[in-house]
Amino acid sequence: MLELKNISALTPETSAQKSILHDISCRFEAGHITAIVGPNGAGKTTLLRAAAGLVPLSAGSIHLEGCDWKDPKTRARHLAYMPQFQNIAWPLLCRDVVALGLLPHGFRDDGLVAAALARCEATQFSDRSIDTLSGGEQSRVFMARLLVANAPLLLLDEPTQSLDAAGAMGLMHLLRGAADEGAGVGVVMHDLNLAQAFCDHVLVLQNGVVRAKGAPRDVFTPSQLAPIFGVEFDVMAVGDARYLMPTL
Repeated sequence: MLELKNISALTPETSAQKSILHDISCRFEAGHITAIVGPNGAGKTTLLRAAAGLVPLSAGSIHLEGCDWKDPKTRARHLAYMPQFQNIAWPLLCRDVVALGLLPHGFRDDGLVAAALARCEATQFSDRSIDTLSGGEQSRVFMARLLVANAPLLLLDEPTQSLDAAGAMGLMHLLRGAADEGAGVGVVMHDLNLAQAFCDHVLVLQNGVVRAKGAPRDVFTPSQLAPIFGVEFDVMAVGDARYLMPTL
């Protein structure tokens, strides 16, 4: 479990700094998926980066159960992070990109690499250069890199942004499977219906402040969401499923 206690963070400017996160507390628990949602500029990416140790805190603390979270090597072995944007600097083969996920552990295992590619339905890309793939295809390879080491904590920033409907569903099923196997998962999302379908908990941010948190069905109500997102929502039921629809 990763626990954030009353954390705050400032913009990196040396002058006229502004607060990005304000006194946020939350947990990413083993066996659960926690979605971080909110409007653009709410602080979602900053929160995820802070959890990964990539943003300095101005207040508060972060604790990784049973480990020294402040040690970068320890974080690298226990936490796998997928950023929102991935810059491709070199035309590496996809199997080599996935193998980078094992780097913190000090070994390479081609069997684990092949299994991760297969799990993400990306085996056919193994011998292709990563820069020859479409955005959605690259996402599947990056997902394999995230999963290859079976880290106990997975943090992902908008992983479905470049995926079609089938790809987004497939990725969420992968995360659900990882959580069911015991991983703790934190994921920044904009698709409230995907979050509702796959996630155990949601954290709703607005202007760097937690406005609501809890089970999706309890948090995703029109009355709570409307003032945060600035639009009205209708709820549509189809069988046992429940969908949120922004109104025009």
